[in-house]
Amino acid sequence: MPYSKNMINYTVFCPYAPEEQVTLSDEWQATELCLDLADEFGYACVFDAWGNVHLDYGKVCQAVEDGVI
Repeated sequence: MPYSKNMINYTVFCPYAPEEQVTLSDEWQATELCLDLADEFGYACVFDAWGNVHLDYGKVCQAVEDGVI
């Protein structure tokens, strides 16, 4: 893939498995990983390069109740 000055990184985070955190430059790969982690652990999210939540999936209320976020 050629270098692009406009490349945005996406960080996939699963609070139930923080060791699974990974940063990807491909939005679709980050989305698929987020969905897989949410299916396995219950909740996961993707942050953009500025720290904003780009997307999340799963049971966020349960994660808050469990005290992981």
